[in-house]
Amino acid sequence: LQELIKSSWQIERLITMEFQRILALRGPNIWATFPVLEAWLDLGTFKDTSSAELPGFNDRLKLWIPSLFEHRCSVGEPGGFFQRLERGTYLAHILEHVVLELQCLAGIKVGYGKTRLTHQEGVYKVAIEYKEEYTGKLALEAARNICLAAINDTDSELELWLEKIKQSYEKYKLTPLQEALRKQARKRGIPFQILAQDMIQLGQGFKQRRIKGSLTDHTSAVASWIAYDWFTASKLLADVGLPVPHNIPVSELPEVEASASNFGFPFLLRPRYTSKSNPAIAIESAEILGEVFAKIKAKTHYMLSEPIYKGLRIYALVVGSEIASYLEDIAGAWVPKPISDYSKELSQAVLMAAKVVGLDVAELELNLNLDDSSFTILGIRANPDISYYLKDDEDWNHAASALLNLLFTEGDEGRIPVAAVTGVNGKTTTTRFIAHLLAQEHSPVLMTCTEGIYLADQRLFTGDCSGPKSAKVALQHAMAKSAALENARGGMLREGLGFDRCQAAVVVNIGQGDHLGFNDIETLEELAYAKSTLVAATHSNGYAVLNADDPFVVGMQQYCSGKIIFFSQSSNNEIIENHRKSEGKVVFLKEGMIILADGNNEQQLLNINQVPITHGGLVGFQIENTLAAVAGGWACGVTIPAIVQGLKSFGGGLLQAPGRFNMMELNGVTIVLDYGHNTSALSRLIEAIKHLPHTRRSVVYSAAGDRRNSDIIEQGKLLGDHFDRVVLYEDTYLRGREPGEIFALFREGLNDGIRVKDVEEVRGGVAALKSGLEKCLPGDLLVIQPDSVDDAVEFLSTRLKESNGREIKMDSGERLENSKIKIVHGPLGKAIIATDNLTPGEVILKAWGKSTKVRTMHTIQISPDGHIVPDHPLGWFNHSCEPNCGLLIKADDQIAEAHALRHIAANEELTFDYATFEYEIHHMPEECLCNAEKCRGSISGYKDMPEELREMYGDYIASYLKAFQPEVAR
Repeated sequence: LQELIKSSWQIERLITMEFQRILALRGPNIWATFPVLEAWLDLGTFKDTSSAELPGFNDRLKLWIPSLFEHRCSVGEPGGFFQRLERGTYLAHILEHVVLELQCLAGIKVGYGKTRLTHQEGVYKVAIEYKEEYTGKLALEAARNICLAAINDTDSELELWLEKIKQSYEKYKLTPLQEALRKQARKRGIPFQILAQDMIQLGQGFKQRRIKGSLTDHTSAVASWIAYDWFTASKLLADVGLPVPHNIPVSELPEVEASASNFGFPFLLRPRYTSKSNPAIAIESAEILGEVFAKIKAKTHYMLSEPIYKGLRIYALVVGSEIASYLEDIAGAWVPKPISDYSKELSQAVLMAAKVVGLDVAELELNLNLDDSSFTILGIRANPDISYYLKDDEDWNHAASALLNLLFTEGDEGRIPVAAVTGVNGKTTTTRFIAHLLAQEHSPVLMTCTEGIYLADQRLFTGDCSGPKSAKVALQHAMAKSAALENARGGMLREGLGFDRCQAAVVVNIGQGDHLGFNDIETLEELAYAKSTLVAATHSNGYAVLNADDPFVVGMQQYCSGKIIFFSQSSNNEIIENHRKSEGKVVFLKEGMIILADGNNEQQLLNINQVPITHGGLVGFQIENTLAAVAGGWACGVTIPAIVQGLKSFGGGLLQAPGRFNMMELNGVTIVLDYGHNTSALSRLIEAIKHLPHTRRSVVYSAAGDRRNSDIIEQGKLLGDHFDRVVLYEDTYLRGREPGEIFALFREGLNDGIRVKDVEEVRGGVAALKSGLEKCLPGDLLVIQPDSVDDAVEFLSTRLKESNGREIKMDSGERLENSKIKIVHGPLGKAIIATDNLTPGEVILKAWGKSTKVRTMHTIQISPDGHIVPDHPLGWFNHSCEPNCGLLIKADDQIAEAHALRHIAANEELTFDYATFEYEIHHMPEECLCNAEKCRGSISGYKDMPEELREMYGDYIASYLKAFQPEVAR
């Protein structure tokens, strides 16, 4: 009965302890700066069972793998892990130690491991260091099976698993040269990666170098050809006085026979073009001459005859400007010999020969006359197999170091300026902005973001390229002189980073977070720790660029191995003040000016309202992105004049920052296109559009299915509180949810909204966009959150072109030269104010505009069926029923003049009565918002203007209206 119970218990146990997933984190990651495997281990029925509660488990494991005694574990001394076993520890922790030890027993030097409980009951994350990915995964599987065998008292098959691991490592491990190059490159801070077909890339972008075998990208094709053609090579060497055999080109048998007369027997017959498959052959006598000739000629028509030298045959390996080693035949075996064993004259000749041919890495074959120490060069080869020359790790490291010296000058790490960006919101905009700043001095810039991979303005790949694979591909591009890389959280958690170090690690914000509840990230603290992976990858000479207004971002400074640049929207931020006291660098706003400070030294750049992407300094999140970009550019060495130029020229429109608060006017409808897709982004978007005057507001919106229910409901509540009409859609981002499920969650939040009157549900992002736009009236505001930025931009760009629409900004915030006015932002949007006192009749400005047949809220009517889109600032005069300015339209001369109707004081807003030039108005709010004492209540056009007003305005009534003679309003 006991055996039966034991058997059934074992069967139950055998089907537990499974891997949910195994992730290869190939770059710097949340665990370490080197590659680790992250195994998600479900302990199943073992979740509450410790090693002390498993009969015989500890004894079996100690017996099978006694070397585990050396593991110190948390105890901190040899035998520490065994102490933990006896006290009782969980199986995931045990598996960690077994995996590491199996690799070590197989000859793989690893030592890092860590185990943590996840938010799933009984599921642990086990992180272990590895050298080769497949081998590491095999070791994980072996460790699991050995642990189960120890539980169930079955055969561990330890030796079989170890043999499998060893064979796997032998198959997949780097060659000795590759391993030595990786080790030496890491010492010198040079990025290292294996490309296709075992080619090695050292460095990044245009500063990269490549090695395949012993060929480098410095190896000249001409030099390789010369070495291949021994006749040409020997002639070049002879011309500089180097000793080479006298050789004679031959192609027919009589010519070979003549060589016998010249050299006597034996002599050498060799192919002119060096080939391992067709080696030189010694002709000992006339009897075999014809046979040898026929054998060689079957493979080539080009041959050389030359004398045979008696003496010691040696080989020399040249790497760059030094000889790495010699080879000598000792008792039939090729043995590496030190340089000191041979004469200085010989070594000088070897180096000169490689230089004359033009090879950076070369092998020379030599004959050394033992009687008089004279020597003769018998051959030279490109891309030699250098393994013959190197005995141990020290030799390999010396050869690798010599190769690096050949490719890089001392202190050169082969790096280009790399700015890596992460955060919850604003990542893409900041990445694009930094790329624009880098382009001022380090062009072309390679950029990766959620819309693709770009080299300068050319998109190389389309799609979400904010992960490590894209970053890795980007830094392989040989034309890139700098890089701006967006880094989303998902890629960091799945694979780590796509690079080893960056010059600027920019963290824009954490805010209210996003994607909480997925990938074991439940809290803002855990999210911040995951994002800090980027900060930990800061180069020792680089900067982490951190948002001083976000406490979670500020806390990341502890992980930075370089220096810190803080940025803030306030000069009074305590973090900013303290960092400056410590002689640190900061970027902040002070009375609207962007300031760069290094300790007490301040440098003013320009006013934030002069940065186009901030819409006159009114869009708070774009101000944040701007400051982050400025700090990122500064960290990458962009000069201050170049930063200023970049700030002025980054408009952030559909081309430069598609889907990132792009504003446009289409048939009287103001459109805001913004990709923000979480609660924090939506809140900040709503805050930004409060500056707009529109009373009717619509939104097209959705959310990805991998957001928490509470997040989608909260977004629904926000939409319901701030928009009159909401068009919901579902498209490609259901991510595991059923169709209609996202709609239902939004509806739950919308039901509590205090403003919304109309809710529509549409399948497909573009269909929702069309529906939202079609139902808008002139004067409406439409906010669009696209499913696909590319699709939305293409659709809107086409509509703008077809309907004579345009991209717009909220406010330029600039004073106009040679005038007494400036553009500001007032309660109704943009406005014109006087900067000096104006007298009655004074001409304030003269302007005109582009003709159009379409009336919109931004046009001025000049004839019964003609309008102009006025040049600015004429278009920024607001309406008042008691205006202080009149518009004198001279249609024949194509001039419109703004005149002062009365005395106007400085800082007073300038206004027109729109009814003086518009016959009827349909695109303004139903209620007039001018707040004048004699406000007419609505803006309805000239056709409704009282006669006494027509007479009062006189010449400021448009000429076409006077000729119209419409019915006078009573």
